[in-house]
Amino acid sequence: VNPNRILFSNVQLQLRSRNIFQGATREIDPFYTVGVVQRRGLWAFTATGTLVNNYRNRHAIPPIRSSNIICDFELSRPVPKFPGMDMFLRAEPIWNFGSHGAPGLSGFDFRLFSGLRLTMNKPAINSEMSFLRKQLEEAEKDKH
Repeated sequence: VNPNRILFSNVQLQLRSRNIFQGATREIDPFYTVGVVQRRGLWAFTATGTLVNNYRNRHAIPPIRSSNIICDFELSRPVPKFPGMDMFLRAEPIWNFGSHGAPGLSGFDFRLFSGLRLTMNKPAINSEMSFLRKQLEEAEKDKH
């Protein structure tokens, strides 16, 4: 939308089986997510909503089909003097339905998280290669 507000969506499919590379013999779970990130100064607010449908067969554990709506609301801010580290507070309400009253799969859950998150990554190789190319071109100019 603008540099301080980002909208996003994601569709993901999770397949479960008893053995590796077996295919979806127990469960098929599609995830549908939409969200927004709003930044103001050093603060970031993230809100996401995910619909999960669990299609399970009789070999699944538990063998009950259900659906969930999972919302995440997070407020975060970088920790001064520690690059890549954020402090955050996240609230996660979860609505479970379609399981015909099965214990643990029905009703409402609420989770509250807080803590520190450290993010590390390596630079993209294409930007590093461009930087090295420019350095070599400048070194060649200086020689001539």
